[in-house]
Amino acid sequence: MPFAENAVNIMTVHAAKGLEFPIVFVSDMVMPFKDRPSPIMIGDNPLMVGVKVPNPADNFAMTESAVLVMLRELQRQKERAERKRLLYVALTRARDHLS
Repeated sequence: MPFAENAVNIMTVHAAKGLEFPIVFVSDMVMPFKDRPSPIMIGDNPLMVGVKVPNPADNFAMTESAVLVMLRELQRQKERAERKRLLYVALTRARDHLS
């Protein structure tokens, strides 16, 4: 992707990968990550499926299965690692100044 010199270039972190700029502003650093839990998840092994199930000990209220809890935690860890990789890319695009 071509970019203009002596101008403000607005781009995603992915688009900036491999590029360097004198000054870089990384916006939305204080925005919290929004977790949108799914009622069903499929693991890397398609035979591993996590769902909500009726709990007889709690008047058959829908409860997350142990597999669903585990798959959500694995997904959370993967997403956190990806956010760290993106942050590293964003922070290393600046040659002279990072804001």
